[in-house]
Amino acid sequence: MNLADGSTIRRRVFIALEKDMKTMLLEQAVVIRDLDHMRLREWVDHLATPEQQGLEYVNGLRRKLCDAMVVTAEKIPRGVVTMNSLVGLRDVVLDEKLTCFLAYPDEADLLQRKVSVAVALGTEMLGRPVGAIVAVPVNRGVRQLRIERVYYQPEAAGDYHL
Repeated sequence: MNLADGSTIRRRVFIALEKDMKTMLLEQAVVIRDLDHMRLREWVDHLATPEQQGLEYVNGLRRKLCDAMVVTAEKIPRGVVTMNSLVGLRDVVLDEKLTCFLAYPDEADLLQRKVSVAVALGTEMLGRPVGAIVAVPVNRGVRQLRIERVYYQPEAAGDYHL
């Protein structure tokens, strides 16, 4: 093997490692649409009641918004949970399925399966891709749910007004 072959192999290995690292970072990153980010920041900073402001779930949402990668609607990847998405989840231990919409706090309605982004499950789902496992505190510990499918995502459907 000559020197050129060795450098070509090293370059290919580097490119493969770089691609794997980018994929891993993107899978861990929380991606939020710019309009959702703006609306949720407004709620967290101004519309949440004084009683809600100090609650852990509001602080968790605030932290998530601060750490998120904010992109335009056109750049939201398919399969990422955004506001108003219809999401299919599966409990990784009990193998139970759950389907719900991710809703703004004032639109939440459990009878219509609309889970507020301001509760643990909603905050955990926001910006996460299909395949991600979200951990949600329950009475007896933590429930782990895998995001199996995004049945409806407004951005993928071209519904940018939602």
